[in-house]
Amino acid sequence: MNKKRIIITAAVLLVITTAVILQFHSQVKPLKWEKDARQMYSVDIRTVMLASHPSVHNMRNSFELHGILNFRIYSIDNGIIKAGFQFSDIAVRRGVFEDKRAQELYSNLFFTDFAPDGRVLDFKFSNEIAPDDEQILSDIIKSFQLIVKDAFFSSWETDEENINGAFRAEYKEKDSAVTKQKLEYLTVKNIKGEELDDNISIKNSELKFEYNKNTSWIQKAEGNELLVFNSGDDSYLKVSSTVKLLAAAYNPDTNLAIWDDGKTIEQTVAVWQSLPKNQISIGEKSQKDTLKAKFGNRTLDQVADSLFEKYKSFNVQCIQELMQYLELHPESALDFPEYLREKKLNPTQQIMLVHALERNGSERSQTALSDIMLGSDFSRESRTQAAVAFGNIRKPSGEAISSLWEAYESGNRKDALDKNAGTISSTAVLALGSMAKNLGKSKNENFINKSESIKEKISADLEDKKDLNTTVALLHAAGNTADREMIGNISPYFDNKNPRIRAVAIYSLTNMDDSRVYDILTEKIYSETDINVRESIVNTMYRKEATEDTINAVIKNIPSEENDIVRGSMYRYLSKNRDFPGVKNALKEMLNNETSTEHRKIITKALRTKKPASTEDKYTN
Repeated sequence: MNKKRIIITAAVLLVITTAVILQFHSQVKPLKWEKDARQMYSVDIRTVMLASHPSVHNMRNSFELHGILNFRIYSIDNGIIKAGFQFSDIAVRRGVFEDKRAQELYSNLFFTDFAPDGRVLDFKFSNEIAPDDEQILSDIIKSFQLIVKDAFFSSWETDEENINGAFRAEYKEKDSAVTKQKLEYLTVKNIKGEELDDNISIKNSELKFEYNKNTSWIQKAEGNELLVFNSGDDSYLKVSSTVKLLAAAYNPDTNLAIWDDGKTIEQTVAVWQSLPKNQISIGEKSQKDTLKAKFGNRTLDQVADSLFEKYKSFNVQCIQELMQYLELHPESALDFPEYLREKKLNPTQQIMLVHALERNGSERSQTALSDIMLGSDFSRESRTQAAVAFGNIRKPSGEAISSLWEAYESGNRKDALDKNAGTISSTAVLALGSMAKNLGKSKNENFINKSESIKEKISADLEDKKDLNTTVALLHAAGNTADREMIGNISPYFDNKNPRIRAVAIYSLTNMDDSRVYDILTEKIYSETDINVRESIVNTMYRKEATEDTINAVIKNIPSEENDIVRGSMYRYLSKNRDFPGVKNALKEMLNNETSTEHRKIITKALRTKKPASTEDKYTN
């Protein structure tokens, strides 16, 4: 056999061997549960949620569940294991209070189908249980899901799903102990099962199992997890959880439905399905009851009058209470414009009212915002804030987008009688730019198409010659989209004869993540003669990551920069990036020549300030 044939044969054998290994590894290790097998576990779950929003203080909620989980195998057909679960001796606490409704909910019997490898396939609940509560109950079972492969290798990966979305997990087995770790979330969804554009950062995840290989019963499971929910670059929720499952002595309460031998699963489910489906979760009912107790039968006028009598200046609590009223009476959003029109509120109170609509974000609230934005009889502050609000609404309606374009176009009409039309027009198109950015991040095709449509319109209008104010607004809007393709539409304005337009065109690059931006900034800082445009260049640099070219460009231009304001901006830029190679040495030399007291203070502070020590991630325990 020649050398070439030996190599080919060896390669073929390697491929075959690898294929055999992978096939063997992919085989499941069938569960050894037997029909009518029964088990009881003590369960302890604790979850702490820290919700945050830029405009509100951090809000902390906790949830605890302690009890006995009763587990029974009803049948095993074609490899599918049909089981039942029911909690008993359960205690549920939210914060410091016992939650009787939750205890009643979690005490219901429900059924689960298992695949041979331990994967949860399906749940069946009584129609008395609302869909949201079904998700919560099923998630408790999924939190202890153990999927075991034939352990040719000591580790394997699986794709699983829970109440938060789909995730990839890694298992590692040693003897009868298995450690499960979540690696990443593949999709994120809300409690109603709708897929979100958010992402989840896994800061910590470990669940350790001990199980009996002869019976497949879990003997013990214990773990903890820390998840951070993010929307774009902002985190809005941190969830820390600990779970514990421990096999308990079999001492069943014979009054529990799970131990009733008189009915099959099919018979029980048939009775459940004969009932009308409950759509209101215990959480919603509890919240509604709380809000009804708080607001009673009070009208919007009564509630808002009371709040604005109390809060003359901006207050988060006022906004939250208005939002709560909207939650209790969603139809009242349509009454907000009339209330705003009739009442003599100060500008801050008007803004708080609009903020409540923005934060609520429902279609009714968007309709109200449109009415305020387009209404010439509302104050400029209210109308401007209403337009700005649309840029922050995550699911804008078609009506909302149309109203923004209407506001934009109305400001461009020569015969406009509305004295604030120009201001509202500019604000509306800025909001459209931000909206295009947010919609463009979506996985929803309809939202992506809306984003593209907005960007196409902004691009087309930039190519058309507009008046000065409209051009400025369009350039800002193009920048707000953060779409690097917009650089081509913006670039013709870098050499416009009007310095204001040049300055805005440069500044609109702030949100663009593209290497061309740095080339443009370094080129323009050498050639630009107007003071305001040079300051715009440096301010744009300040808001972006530093590069060797931008640092060197600033260092070289400082000695010839005669304007104190621009030179000060340059020093602040270097101070921000003082740990960049060569910056501190350059600042030391500049200190010898700089005569401005204020500028010398900036340099001195930069040289004296030490690089902060590295800190652990702010979300670690």
